[in-house]
Amino acid sequence: MTSSFVSIITMLNSLVLKVATFPCCRDSPRLK
Repeated sequence: MTSSFVSIITMLNSLVLKVATFPCCRDSPRLK
């Protein structure tokens, strides 16, 4: 139960990082 919860959090964390990194990478060149 705990291990599955941790795996779900890890998956969500990786997805959030990808979603958060993409806009930053796309906006950085535009701003500069």
